[in-house]
Amino acid sequence: MANPQQILDQLNAQHNLIAQLQQQLAQLQNNQQPGPPGPQGPPGDDGETPIVQVAPPQIDVAKPKIFSGDGKELSGFITACKIYLSLKMAGRLQGDQITWILSYVQGGAAESWKENIMEMIENGEDEAPSVTEELFDSLRNNFGDADEESTAVGKLRLIEQGSKSAEEHVQEFKRIARDSGYEGRALIEEFKRSLSGRIRKALMESENPPTTIRSWYDRSMKLDRQWRQAKAEEEYYRRGQAKPQIRTHTPSNTFVRPQPQRRDPNAMDVDSAAGPSRGPIKCYKCGKLGHMAKNCWSKAPTRDVRTLDVDEQRDYWKRMFEEEQKNLKE
Repeated sequence: MANPQQILDQLNAQHNLIAQLQQQLAQLQNNQQPGPPGPQGPPGDDGETPIVQVAPPQIDVAKPKIFSGDGKELSGFITACKIYLSLKMAGRLQGDQITWILSYVQGGAAESWKENIMEMIENGEDEAPSVTEELFDSLRNNFGDADEESTAVGKLRLIEQGSKSAEEHVQEFKRIARDSGYEGRALIEEFKRSLSGRIRKALMESENPPTTIRSWYDRSMKLDRQWRQAKAEEEYYRRGQAKPQIRTHTPSNTFVRPQPQRRDPNAMDVDSAAGPSRGPIKCYKCGKLGHMAKNCWSKAPTRDVRTLDVDEQRDYWKRMFEEEQKNLKE
């Protein structure tokens, strides 16, 4: 058994070992070298994310139709040009856009106008259009309606819905009203007048009649759709409930040949087995039985066939036929 002095020496040795290990650990922490970089993780709040620009998908836009100077087509031509320019040529120079517009002006009176504009641009004249709006203004001044507002007012007073749907009528009314200068109550009255009687009456007699032109547009289209749908359903159910009409054919008063009576194929043909049935031979010269007219010894004159009755004539011609057949065989 160890004495107390030995135990005390062991404790001191362990204490010194622990102290040495702590010193070595402290030195390693102070002299630590950076290791190889590890895999990069996702960026945090301070990370920089590269910006990737994604091009928007291309939109198919219809190009304008060729403009040849017809004033009725001018508004649609300008609208089509503006839509295409805003979606396809937004970043192009004004000069390029003007040249593109002029490429769709061809033929008729518009051809000479285009040549004049091109010459003004090439010569750098002050009156040459420098932006697209100036080019559109020149088109309106040369080919537009001289009194566009008066023309639109006249059309607005004459337009009627008729058999068109409310959607079609509203779009046409809006297009004309845009150039008429009408607004407010005057525009509402013209629209009410142009509607079909059933829609106008239904809206005016409703619990809350429309008060603005927009509400008149929306409610007239909604009411017209409901009416057309109800009419289509009613027509569908009416056709489904209709009873099919059976056509009866009245036969004409024509002669129908009677069909011969069918005979039993297994029945015995007694008549055929017995041979043709013949009555007694009768002379049509003397009228006696037992001989034919050619063998008649009587001096009586031959009877006129026309004096015979129906049965006698039938028998007469039958006998004559049989005699002819008999003579041919002989």
